[in-house]
Amino acid sequence: MKLNIKVREIMKGKLYETLIGTDARLAITISGEELKEFVEDVMADARLRAESEIKAKQSEECIDKEEVKTLLRVCDTTLWKWAKRGKLVPQKVGSRNIYRKSDVLAVLRGEK
Repeated sequence: MKLNIKVREIMKGKLYETLIGTDARLAITISGEELKEFVEDVMADARLRAESEIKAKQSEECIDKEEVKTLLRVCDTTLWKWAKRGKLVPQKVGSRNIYRKSDVLAVLRGEK
């Protein structure tokens, strides 16, 4: 039996979930144009996800190193040690280190 199902329909439908959950072997024959469409769809989805992650990070409030030192009552050396240990890692913006406010608050609350 030959099924004529577009790859896009397989990936977005329940058939994909069903096939992934099995050990069945599956051979799919697609044209070059269908492969191109599929790759373009996957890339568009990945691009949208990346853009939304970037927007979320950009919208998060950040504070500079001096504010962090004041809030946490620590010195440069402590911030450097915490960065090395992964406790409070700064983001580089040009030559400046900035910190996510949510990360600083987590350290204040003892969550990190």
